Amino acid sequence: MTAASNGTSVALSGGTIPANGSCQVTVNMTSNTPGTYANSTGVVTSTNAGSAGPATAQLVVVAVLAPATAIPTLAQWALVLLTLLLGFAGAAAHRSPRRK
Repeated sequence: MTAASNGTSVALSGGTIPANGSCQVTVNMTSNTPGTYANSTGVVTSTNAGSAGPATAQLVVVAVLAPATAIPTLAQWALVLLTLLLGFAGAAAHRSPRRK
């Protein structure tokens, strides 16, 4: 089987299929544009079994969701500020008189 990268066709030749056998060809395809695309073959020929007419199928490409954005993180200065605020709050709570 031959297929050029980013090409528009696939060719299979020289294969052998035993009696009562079958052949399945799978091709991975990609597209950046959502939509429905028509795929078709030419006439399929065989040395022993004769020829078959062309085959057609529809390829449906759906939109891919954008990857999830990273969870935002605090900048270094915000972490320093948070540390100071928690430190002051802890010190103030420790120094405040207890009620009886």
